[in-house]
Amino acid sequence: MTPALAWLLTDLKHYRNTLIMITVSGCAVAFVTLMNKINGIGLVEETRVTVGRELGSVLGDPNDLALVLLFPFSFTISIVMTPGLSKKVRFVGFLAAIAIFSAIIATQSRGGLLGIMSAVGVLAWRRVQSKALLFIGGGIVMAILFVAAGISGRKSGGAAEEGLDASAQGRLYAWEAAFLMAVDNPISGVGINNFYFNYFFYSPIGMA
Repeated sequence: MTPALAWLLTDLKHYRNTLIMITVSGCAVAFVTLMNKINGIGLVEETRVTVGRELGSVLGDPNDLALVLLFPFSFTISIVMTPGLSKKVRFVGFLAAIAIFSAIIATQSRGGLLGIMSAVGVLAWRRVQSKALLFIGGGIVMAILFVAAGISGRKSGGAAEEGLDASAQGRLYAWEAAFLMAVDNPISGVGINNFYFNYFFYSPIGMA
């Protein structure tokens, strides 16, 4: 996205139109996400919402869906916090931010919650003078989001699992495997789309 935004957008109206398109696209995905949640469509583990899971969609994983929604969420937050825009535009951005925020919460993704905190935190860092207040407030908001998303009620990574849950353990295995792949192949890596095939040769599961 960085080369696309840096090279293709050459005029002020390009950036304005891109901002509108990203916001509208995010709202469209958020709307489908919330409708699926309300109607119990494509739920994972009975509570985590997805989009197009039965079709093999890339949004069929709650974590991937949350990641996709975080991109337009960041833009809508920027719209709300940009003083130079009209009140009407900022109000529309506020409504869009609420819709996308609600959709991310519905995925019950811990990474989605961290993404929300990161997006808001970066902008808040520039506006809140007291950094101690920012960290304290951020911790309180994170706890509220954790409860609101119902993370403890998840079948994987919820309160029912003791110690390090399977979801987190799987990520640690994947990170360790990726690190070892990079050590063995520091220049070229293992090749595009070859991570899966090399995973069991580098992860603790495969080496055990």
